[in-house]
Amino acid sequence: MYLCLQYEQCSITHDLGHKKEVYEIFLHHLYRNFRKERQIRFYADKLNVSTAYLSRLVKEISGSTVNDHVSSLLYKEICNLLKQSDMTMGEIADSLHFSDQSALSNFFKLRSGMSPLAYRNQ
Repeated sequence: MYLCLQYEQCSITHDLGHKKEVYEIFLHHLYRNFRKERQIRFYADKLNVSTAYLSRLVKEISGSTVNDHVSSLLYKEICNLLKQSDMTMGEIADSLHFSDQSALSNFFKLRSGMSPLAYRNQ
């Protein structure tokens, strides 16, 4: 009985270790590609896992969704570009692969409650 419980404990620990490793690899790919790639399919393919598995794993490990991770990095990058560069909104939208300046502005406003220009000028 003890060996059975010990084996289950090792199995659970190993499974959690594997999940954390997959999560770390996901983060590595995300940091390298978030400016261009926003779809979970891209990251799941990189990890050779299903989108459903990646979604569950990321939520289980971090408490956030894949989309939350992508959006957070994009938002931080936009903030950085607005404050640290003289790029126009159109240039920022292009560099982050938004369809246009309006899409970037809507994305930013949804998260910050202000326009990118208002953020830049504060």
